[in-house]
Amino acid sequence: RAWRAAAAERARRLAAAASRVESREAKRSGAVLSVERAARRAAAEAASRAEAEALVARTRAAEAERALEEAREAAARAEDDQAARRAAAEIDEKTRAMASALALAEEAN
Repeated sequence: RAWRAAAAERARRLAAAASRVESREAKRSGAVLSVERAARRAAAEAASRAEAEALVARTRAAEAERALEEAREAAARAEDDQAARRAAAEIDEKTRAMASALALAEEAN
C-alpha cells in the first residue's frame, strides 16, 4: 500500500510539473506571438510615417517648383519692364534733342 501511495504521489507530482512546463511554454509562445504582433505593428507604423513624410516632401518639392517658376516669370517681367524703361528714356532723350534742334532752328530763323 505504501508503495502504491508513493507511486501515486510521484505520478501526481510529475503531472503537476508537466502542467507547469506546458503552462510556461504556452506563456512563452504567447509572449513570442505578442512580440511578433508588436513588431508587425511597429513596422506598419514606421511605413505609414515614412509614407506621410514622403508625401510632405513631394508636396514641398512641388511648392518649390511652383515658386521657382513664379520667380522666373517675375524675372522675365522685370526684364521687360527694364527694357521698357530704357526705351522710354531713349524716347525722352530723342525728344529733348528734337526740342533743342527746333529751338536752334527757330533762333536761326
